[in-house]
Amino acid sequence: MNLLTIRLGAIILWAVLATVPVRAGGTTEAPEPVEPAATTEPAGTTDAEAQMKTLLDGIGIRTFEGDIAAVDFGIPRLGGDQTSLSDFQGEFVFLNFWATWCPPCREEMPSMDAMHAELEDLPLRILAVNVQESPDVVESFVREEGYRFPVLLDESGRVAAHYGVRGIPTTYFISPAGRVLGMLVGTRYWDEPDVLDTMREIARLAATLQG
Repeated sequence: MNLLTIRLGAIILWAVLATVPVRAGGTTEAPEPVEPAATTEPAGTTDAEAQMKTLLDGIGIRTFEGDIAAVDFGIPRLGGDQTSLSDFQGEFVFLNFWATWCPPCREEMPSMDAMHAELEDLPLRILAVNVQESPDVVESFVREEGYRFPVLLDESGRVAAHYGVRGIPTTYFISPAGRVLGMLVGTRYWDEPDVLDTMREIARLAATLQG
């Protein structure tokens, strides 16, 4: 486990976990808030990223000081090929960890699908990472619900562990340059008008970074 993994794991400790604990030794206890330490790479938060943090703050997302590089990963996509976080460089990534057995996850997913439908033509990508379930279980659930956003399969739980996920749903917000700007533990209705407006503005800022 490297220092970056430890730092990302520490991020989660601030949250009041009104969520379902991850099955492998999860807990619903609420430790004291801990601010993540700044890293040296990637360095230099851009003006656009600073504006993204301000927008996220405006809808109640906890954002982080300093520069925190997102851990890259490569895992299968449901019904597709191996997918890496770095495949979406240049886009704002909404990285959500979930499971079919998690009631709060199931509650928020329809609003995630609505946000995906509303913003899919913009440089904002929803990646829903299923944690430690079989592809058959996940495929059956996604097909029955009709969800259209990309679903990734973290069967071993390795990616969730790298990101320090202790309870689900947990969502990270990653800039087009691969920096973790903030996170939310718990359910949110992502199709509320103010949230959609915020995400649309963030996508506009992401487009400016694409040149």
